[in-house]
Amino acid sequence: PDMFARSPSNSPPITPWPVAPPPASVAPAKGRKKTVIALAAAAAAVLLVIGTVVIVASRDTGGGGTPTPVARPTAEAQPGWRPIADSRIPLAAAAATEADGTIWIFGGMGADNRVSGAHEGYDPAIDSWKGGEALPVPVQRAMSVTWQDTPVVLGGWRSEGADTKVATDQVWRVVNSRWVQLPPLLQPRAAAAAAVVGDRIVVTGGVDATGKVLDTTEVYDGSGWTQAAPMPTARQLLAAASDGELVFAIGGTNGTADLATVEAYDPAADTWTAMPALPEPRSDFGVAVTDARLVAVGGTAAGRPLKTVTALDLTTSTWSDLPDLGTARRGAAVAAVGKTVYAIGGSTGAGDGQATSSAEALKLAPRTPQPAAQWRSLPDAPTARLMMAYTVLDDKIWIAGGIREGETLDTVETYDTRTQQWQSQPSLPIPLNHAVAATYRGEVVVIGGATDTITQASNRVFAFRDGQWVELASLQHARAAPAAAVVDDKLVVVGGQNDKQVVPQTEVFDGESWTQAADMPTPREHLAAVSDGVYVYTVGGRLLSADENLATFERFDPESGNWEKLPDMPTPRGSYGAAYLDGRIVVVGGEEPTRVLPTVEIYDIANRKWSTQAPVNTPVHGQAVAAVGSTVYCIGGADRPTHEGPVATVEALDFT
Repeated sequence: PDMFARSPSNSPPITPWPVAPPPASVAPAKGRKKTVIALAAAAAAVLLVIGTVVIVASRDTGGGGTPTPVARPTAEAQPGWRPIADSRIPLAAAAATEADGTIWIFGGMGADNRVSGAHEGYDPAIDSWKGGEALPVPVQRAMSVTWQDTPVVLGGWRSEGADTKVATDQVWRVVNSRWVQLPPLLQPRAAAAAAVVGDRIVVTGGVDATGKVLDTTEVYDGSGWTQAAPMPTARQLLAAASDGELVFAIGGTNGTADLATVEAYDPAADTWTAMPALPEPRSDFGVAVTDARLVAVGGTAAGRPLKTVTALDLTTSTWSDLPDLGTARRGAAVAAVGKTVYAIGGSTGAGDGQATSSAEALKLAPRTPQPAAQWRSLPDAPTARLMMAYTVLDDKIWIAGGIREGETLDTVETYDTRTQQWQSQPSLPIPLNHAVAATYRGEVVVIGGATDTITQASNRVFAFRDGQWVELASLQHARAAPAAAVVDDKLVVVGGQNDKQVVPQTEVFDGESWTQAADMPTPREHLAAVSDGVYVYTVGGRLLSADENLATFERFDPESGNWEKLPDMPTPRGSYGAAYLDGRIVVVGGEEPTRVLPTVEIYDIANRKWSTQAPVNTPVHGQAVAAVGSTVYCIGGADRPTHEGPVATVEALDFT
């Protein structure tokens, strides 16, 4: 028998939701998305200026049971690359630098496979090209920097005869539109990297005249070159850029394999430090620093030209993806003017022989807070548990029910993120595990779950109102291990299981009753759901067993009733937590048949891309994951597979 079945004679009264007319400022549902887009675009700049972070999915700012407008997503979509005026000459392996708002490119390999002495400048203000005096010696794979406000070209390969290329040590500077020779490098080098810190030029890596891959570093101070601390990882075809204090040496190849290595050189201390590696190995690419981000563009991996673009946030030392180039290219000239990054020329083939003149520009959207390099530990929660329901209301994380050492709990506790204090709340009417919670009309609502085994799921729904739990209209379909989220004035519940079957139906609550909506395309349970105020996103989950984990990622539009498939999560998983923060979905932990995962992955809604971030210190599954302000919290769960090993650990990942 269904332990949750109730006859009319013994059923507790069902509490209706207080009915209140929506505020006059709430627009009718029709045409809602167009209004959202227009308002979000207008408001984004203001919100970014005042530094406000809007959390949509985790809390509802209404109170007293009155429907309130839900804040709209404010993350500004990152535009893609746009074509700009082609360069006059198709070139690959050219050097590039920015000076006085002009991007200058020097040398390179032309489409005719001849080394070039090109000296060309692109003016973004008028989208046009201009030329300068040709290089005294044509070179390819040279370096270029702007030193004391003028371009400098260093090293590279020069031609000697028809088929021979020779690394050079020559250094040239543009002064009054003419080339002036500076003291030569301490050794010839090509395919190296250079950047400027203060009045010093730092050069590192590359290959010498014999083709040996170099780790040597040398510094020019205006009078001559001096040897500096060697780069820890010898490499060529790397890239370098400076933030004004450090020189970042990025990627490259050791001659046999492309590298993801990133190392930072401090000229003041003459020391090197390891930095977070590139998301993927690459060589023969370009970089630019702007808006506190180091942007790596294109390149090659295993001989294949790349379209991918990634950025290192220099305030948090974390990488995140940017839109792909329109054209995969290696050996492109890359530089930035203002907050726009430019990629010019390069080769579209495996070598330098397919030089192109096409050029592209990417205007960076305003920076969003980025995740810290690691999670920080906080004092333990009062109760160790897993498989609990959780939500956020008024900066407090509510945790209800769960399992501890085989016992199903009715315990409810809140964590005040402002004071870091825990407080006990009135217990649930019945013990529940594998339930889900959401904040709806300013109240905490706990939905479904089970008191015993999840094969006997509940259809009961409870709301915490005026200091006590009241029962709302029951679900049409009992379900345990479901997911829920709120959009506008609709509470959406998806997935879950009952009687050893996955529940495919989607249900929507309007404050009075539940109605059925379109089934989730991929039925699953032990999944997570979040909302950005427009859609409900359903992430991962499984098919009744930890060895049937899914990477499926779909979203539901309550307005149209339609589902849409999105890019799969990188790591299939179930029994984990997810939260929405500032245009991103943060997915934490999870369970496989014989292990618990520390994995953290973030989906950027605007860019439609996943990235991997710092793992949690304690691998957990069945935990609470919630966002408040600019921090994601991971609370409790189990550090062992199935339902053993409940923990009370609390960790926080700050976005700054």
